Amino acid sequence: MKLTQLERETIISWNEAEGEASVYTASPGMARKLERRLGRKADKTTSVSWEWFIPKPWTNLPRDKSRPGRTPSHATLEALLAG
Repeated sequence: MKLTQLERETIISWNEAEGEASVYTASPGMARKLERRLGRKADKTTSVSWEWFIPKPWTNLPRDKSRPGRTPSHATLEALLAG
């Protein structure tokens, strides 16, 4: 089954109750990249998706490189998303 580009998404999610984050992808290219970077196969797979469970500290939000140690402002994030 071939997915459209819109359907080939990657989602990173976590909540405050659990100690792990979930990384889900329906993109074969991203799945290969994650396998290389994580050094292991996905924890769950289907014919069109892969999912890993990783420690939350392995997920980081991007920082504003012009101001070291600070997270991007709301305006900066909006500008990046508009892009």
